[in-house]
Amino acid sequence: REQSKRPTTTTTTVVPTPPVAKVAVFGDSTALAIGMGFGGWSTDTGTFGALLGDAKLGCPVARFDAIKPDTVLKKQADCAAWPERWAQQVALNHPDIAVLASAVWELPDALLPDATKWSAIGDPKVDEFIRNEFIIAADALSSQGALVVLVTWPHFGTWNDVGKSDAARRHTQPARMDRFNEILREVAAARPDTVQVIDLAGYLGDRSQDRSLRPDGTHFQTETFHQLSGEWFGPELNRIWHDWWMTHRAPGTPGATATAGPTTTTAGATGAPAAPTTTVRPTG
Repeated sequence: REQSKRPTTTTTTVVPTPPVAKVAVFGDSTALAIGMGFGGWSTDTGTFGALLGDAKLGCPVARFDAIKPDTVLKKQADCAAWPERWAQQVALNHPDIAVLASAVWELPDALLPDATKWSAIGDPKVDEFIRNEFIIAADALSSQGALVVLVTWPHFGTWNDVGKSDAARRHTQPARMDRFNEILREVAAARPDTVQVIDLAGYLGDRSQDRSLRPDGTHFQTETFHQLSGEWFGPELNRIWHDWWMTHRAPGTPGATATAGPTTTTAGATGAPAAPTTTVRPTG
């Protein structure tokens, strides 16, 4: 007797794929190298989508009453208005990733709001102030569902402060940058669902003292950051985005329905993060 044949059932599992992320860059002048150098690389590869960010030269995230990188610079209204500008920008454009690079003006000697004595990063009160300011920034940038990526910054080049004042030399001390990068990680730990850190400082290591990368000891040139983007920064940002999206935005994950605004792009979208709008802060 022939046995009856049973139909074969085939199960297909669809693995979700993160969309091409739209990237906007925010911060101070260090953000420009990312917005332009990384943007050029992204245009060449089509890895990320384009969005306008916001950067103001000479403006810290930490809204000190004054800073003293060399001469005293008092807080300016346009610098301090970043919470409103950034919230408006992400509400208008809905980035998937908001890259935040601000690693120069948090490090000089500083006056906390209403303080009468100068202090600096490394003082617990200053550290707490910087940390709280970056948490406010992260909350503003993630308010429409974006992943916020904080960029650790390499040590200043040793040639940066040659011939400058004692205040300028204190500004560029490696210990101050190390503490700043630790604070960025503390911000990410305080906002684990919305903030990640891309460790540019750790990747470069001793190459932070390669003068060809940063002739002024602080800022990358567009061409060198374009090269660095292909070498590491771009793939690393894409890895961070992929891992975060799979955990927080993939269908079936708790965060998939908790997004305040749209966080997806057309799978074939190409283009670079647009260069952030810029304003030069007076230095006198």
